[in-house]
Amino acid sequence: MKRLYRTNEENCNCDFSIDRSLFSPPVRVQGGQKRAYENILLVESGGRYKLETQSVDRIKILTGSGHFKWARGEISFCAEDIFVAEEIGEYEINGVCSFIVMRK
Repeated sequence: MKRLYRTNEENCNCDFSIDRSLFSPPVRVQGGQKRAYENILLVESGGRYKLETQSVDRIKILTGSGHFKWARGEISFCAEDIFVAEEIGEYEINGVCSFIVMRK
């Protein structure tokens, strides 16, 4: 089922408290910076960051605010919000923000 929805850490079965020293050095992408560790991305976005998933992404907004844009609409977010994106294909995270994406 294709959907993007707001949730909480308990319901998405994720622990977003990952030691930042485990991540690779930052790489400049899409006007921001991306770091990776296994199936986890740590992104500092400069305004718009495009992603794609055919499975499940769990996303925690660490700082900033903005909105998700995907084929079925837009959803606003602010710091500390948690979302799940299920099989939605391409989507954007718009806003100057930092976030973690855990991919399955």
